Amino acid sequence: MAVKLIRATVNSQEQKRLLMDLDINMRTVDCPFTVTFYGAMFREGDAWICMELMDTSLDKFYKQVKARGQSIPEDVLGKICVSIVKALEHLHTRLQVIHRDVKPSNVLINAEGQVKMCDFGISGYLVDSVAKTLDAGCKPYMAPERINPETNQKGYNVKSDIWSLGITLRERGRERNRERERRGKEREKEEKEKEGVEKREKKEREKREGERERRGKRERGERKRRGRERERGEGIEREGKRERRERGERERKREGKREEREKREREERERGEGREREREERERERERERRRERRSGKRERKKEREERERREREREREERERGRERERERGERERKRKKGWKKREKRREREREERERREREREERERGKREREKEERERERERRVEKEREEGKRGERREREREERERGKRERERERGERERKLDLDLDLAQT
Repeated sequence: MAVKLIRATVNSQEQKRLLMDLDINMRTVDCPFTVTFYGAMFREGDAWICMELMDTSLDKFYKQVKARGQSIPEDVLGKICVSIVKALEHLHTRLQVIHRDVKPSNVLINAEGQVKMCDFGISGYLVDSVAKTLDAGCKPYMAPERINPETNQKGYNVKSDIWSLGITLRERGRERNRERERRGKEREKEEKEKEGVEKREKKEREKREGERERRGKRERGERKRRGRERERGEGIEREGKRERRERGERERKREGKREEREKREREERERGEGREREREERERERERERRRERRSGKRERKKEREERERREREREREERERGRERERERGERERKRKKGWKKREKRREREREERERREREREERERGKREREKEERERERERRVEKEREEGKRGERREREREERERGKRERERERGERERKLDLDLDLAQT
């Protein structure tokens, strides 16, 4: 028995082909010239179609014969032709269906000489013995009325399948029809070139639109920058006036500022030590992760570790940038304190602390989210492995049962043959 697996998809065209294939397979069970359909199963959106097992297709058989320097005999081609014509007749007269994809790869044969049709995914129903769908099938085997639909507005019928069968037999009886293949390839090349031109034009339009948008953003940014510089100049002038009034007060508070600066430096050193400890902890965690990867050898864990290391490097780079920014801000504050910008410095300090607090909260949320995603992937992987193991066990059990039935059948046939031979021998002895 052969099992065809069709993965779950949201493509409506693929779903339509699956339903058409299942429908025609179920309705052609009584036809000896189509592949026997045993049943279908659906698991988590995937379709498992059980069918009769054939040895090879006409396409592969032709390649094997040609590799030996031989050709397919005419009587074999005649048997193939008769079987396919009977299969098409059954589809047309019994089911009112046109196959639309007759080609060597859809003609199956076995060692017993049986020839059967398969793959009804793009078949179509006939309305008044006529079909009108134009985008189905393999172009090298299409009939003229399907390749050039402009010359035939009324549709096509089962004769297009007969045309495809004729092309199939001609190719397999003689050398390949190179002219038809060349025309098909040229047509496909022209279509691809046309699609490429359209894509390039679309990219050019998107590029021009993006350039205009970036130019507008730069102009708006320049206007905002000039406005900020003007406001900054006015603020400097006001601060200069205030500085002259507060010069005496700054001298009295200089000692307090020095103590505050020393306190901030101690806090900075403590934060730096904390970051160093966090970095060492991350290094130890990465080392433990590498050991787990060496033990398990899982590729996904390696990718996750690389992604985590990349994020850690980015975070460290951001921390270094923030540290350098704080150093620059500290130097700027020292210069501005001499000019008396105490209130603005305090406000900026509070804003910076608020940004750091939000950044830490965001990092914590991201870390928790990554941990939850990792746990979810682990659980999903375990469920998938367990499911595959159960499927494998059921398949092995069914295979053992089938072998037992085959063995019992062979035993019964052998016993029946023995009894018949004994009976014939007894009859011969009785006659003599």
